[in-house]
Amino acid sequence: MESGYSILRIYVKMIFGVLCVSCALCSCSDNGERRMKKALEMAGTNRAELEKVMEHYRGDSLKLRAARFFIENMQYHFSINERFVSGKGESYYPDITRFTGAASVKRYCDSLMAAGWKIDKRTEYDIRYVNAEFMVRNIELAFHVWKKPWASEVLFGDFCKYILPYRSQNDPLSYARERFMERYTALLDSAEARNAMEAHWIINAMLKENMEYCETGNPLGTTVEETEVYDLAVPDMGNASGGIVYLCNYNAGKWIPVAMGKRSEGKSIFRKVAGRNLLVVAESDGIGALDFISDPFFTEGDGRVNFLVPYMERHVSVRFVRNDEISSCSLYYWDNGGEYFRSIPCTAKNDSIFIFDNVPDNALLLNVTDGRKYDSSIGIEEDGVFKRKSWL
Repeated sequence: MESGYSILRIYVKMIFGVLCVSCALCSCSDNGERRMKKALEMAGTNRAELEKVMEHYRGDSLKLRAARFFIENMQYHFSINERFVSGKGESYYPDITRFTGAASVKRYCDSLMAAGWKIDKRTEYDIRYVNAEFMVRNIELAFHVWKKPWASEVLFGDFCKYILPYRSQNDPLSYARERFMERYTALLDSAEARNAMEAHWIINAMLKENMEYCETGNPLGTTVEETEVYDLAVPDMGNASGGIVYLCNYNAGKWIPVAMGKRSEGKSIFRKVAGRNLLVVAESDGIGALDFISDPFFTEGDGRVNFLVPYMERHVSVRFVRNDEISSCSLYYWDNGGEYFRSIPCTAKNDSIFIFDNVPDNALLLNVTDGRKYDSSIGIEEDGVFKRKSWL
C-alpha cells in the first residue's frame, strides 16, 4: 500500500512539474509575443522590413530566435541626428575630412551660424527606419564571431545581450561592427585568446594603442574624440567582494555596464572615462546579475563624483511642462537601500503642468512620459526642475 501511494505521489509530482514548466514557457512565450507585437506596431511603415528578416530566417530556428530578440529590443534604441539648417530649409553636415584641421572646421561652422544657419536636432528610432539588409548583415556577423574558439562557451542568452547588439549609444547607425571585425578578428585569432574575457582585454589594449582623443572643431554631435578623459576613483560602500567592477549607466529601463575597472584599497578605479554622466558601480554576482557597491553619483567631467543619497526628511517639488505630445508623466526616485526606483505620486496637474511634491532631496530621479520605457530618462532636481545631467 505504501509503495503504491509513493508511486502515485511521484506521478503527481511529475505531472505538477510538467504543468509548472509548461506554464512558465507559455508565460515567456506570451511576453515575447507582446514585445514583438509592440515592436511591429511601433515600426509603422517599416514593418515590412522587420517581417522580411523573420521570413529570411524561417528555416533556421536559432537565428530566428536571435532575429526576434534583435527586433523586440530595437524599439528602445535611437539615433540623435544633428545638422545645420538654413532659413530656406537647406541642410548640411560638415565632413571634417575635407578641412585642414579643427580650426578651419570651427571657422566654417561659425560662419554658417553667423549667416543664420541653425542646428537642427532630431531623434530617430531605429525600429522605424532600419532596413532588412542591415539587420541580416549584423545578425550574420554576430553569429560568425560566436563561432570563434574564444566565444564558444558563451551561452545563447549572453550572446543575445553582449554579441548581437548593433549599437552602443545614440550615435548614427553605421557598419562599424564590420570594420572592427576586419581589423581585429585576425589579430584575436593570432593572439590565441582562450575565452571572451581574454578577448576583451586584448581588444581594449589594441584600441588604447590605436585610438587618440582630438578636437575636431565640429559643434554637432559631441564625440569621444572631442571629449576630455579622466580617471575615476569611486569609494565603495564596504560590501564589495571581488576585484573586477563595472561602471553602469541607466538605459531602457535597466543599469547597463559600460566600462570595466578594478578595486584597489576600497575604491573602484576606472581609466579614461569620458564626459559627465549619472552612474553607479556594481560587481557581478556570478550568475548574471549585478550587485551595486556604490550609491548612484554624477561626475563633473574631471574625476570628481557627487553621490546621490536621498534625504527622506527633506523634500522638494519638481514640475514638468505639459504639451500636446505628453498626456501622462511619472516620476520615481532611486531607493538606495532597496536598489529600485520607487514611485512618487503626482500631486497636481492641469493642461500645462505636472507637479510632484514630496520628492526626496538629493535623490536620483527617473522620468517616464506616456508609459514609454524606451523614452525614459534619469536626472536630478535643480531649482524645482528635472535636469538630466547626463551628457558627453
